[in-house]
Amino acid sequence: MHFQNFSCLIVFSFCVAFSACTYENEEELFLNEVSSNNNIESTDSNNVVSFSQRVKPILSQNCNSSGCHGAGAGAGRGNFTDYQGVKRKVDNGSFERRVLVQQNMPPNSRAPLSQAELNDIRSWINAGAPNN
Repeated sequence: MHFQNFSCLIVFSFCVAFSACTYENEEELFLNEVSSNNNIESTDSNNVVSFSQRVKPILSQNCNSSGCHGAGAGAGRGNFTDYQGVKRKVDNGSFERRVLVQQNMPPNSRAPLSQAELNDIRSWINAGAPNN
């Protein structure tokens, strides 16, 4: 009798434990949450983040100041006032490395990018950094 009760308890425990397990990609889960909270405007049904509507305003506000990545910035710094300047840095990997991985751009003297801004930039790069 005790063995039967113990067996039922074990089977029940496994059922409860395994039914509670789900797989969710945390990055996608939070990206969708941020996207719905921030009204990301997409250019197509795949929800590709728009360079002109989402990424360029982030860069204009945080990167294009005098002495940084504005018009007339040296070749090493990169000019982020237009798509071609940003795309050069995306293509060589330095944009993603500095902004998303190391997160040292903008530098400490300026406010860091918000998680929503980082998510927009990450989504745009992951989509191939389109000129949209």
